[in-house]
Amino acid sequence: MKKLCVLLLGFSLFALSSCGDDNGPEVTITAPAAGSSFAIGGTIVISGTATDDVEISSIEVSGKDDFNISGTLDLSGVTDLSNIPFTFNVGLDSTSVVGDYTLIVTATDNDGNEGDAELDFTIQ
Repeated sequence: MKKLCVLLLGFSLFALSSCGDDNGPEVTITAPAAGSSFAIGGTIVISGTATDDVEISSIEVSGKDDFNISGTLDLSGVTDLSNIPFTFNVGLDSTSVVGDYTLIVTATDNDGNEGDAELDFTIQ
């Protein structure tokens, strides 16, 4: 009887530990095309989709290396949190510097798993 109880307890713990979501969201940037060029004073309009097998809790855009930008998409009005189209507008004001840069769009699901996509672009 003890062996049966230990076996059932072990199986139950295994089953509970297998319930979590180990997969991060998938992020796809559909526009602009990678390698696009933008002028100082212009705006980069980044659009795409974030999908997850459960629910996405946040979508953020940030700059990599020397491109300092950050923003979070407001998901309060989104009804399907497993498939979210997104758009971020990134303004290139007079403090922008000519060069090659990378933006990163990161989606996080309710279990804390992350997925991201990068966009390389040039400011000219």
